[in-house]
Amino acid sequence: NDELRLFACKGVRNVNYARIFDRWGSLLYNRDEIGIPDCAGGTILWDGSIGSNDLPSGVYVYVIEVEFIDNVTLVYRCDITILR
Repeated sequence: NDELRLFACKGVRNVNYARIFDRWGSLLYNRDEIGIPDCAGGTILWDGSIGSNDLPSGVYVYVIEVEFIDNVTLVYRCDITILR
């Protein structure tokens, strides 16, 4: 559980972006055009750091946009907690 991984298998055409924000809404991480994530092991999105600096314990919010093969695009939002 040292990293945020994205698992998506059948039915996913593309993952358009992943963004992570702190509780004040500041953008900490942004990755565009992720493609199709690895179904078996997942695709590592974030390791809880900015550059070489680990972020402190706290709650962070992620937003991930997924495009499916039936041309439906959904945005998933949730929070993750870092405990150090």
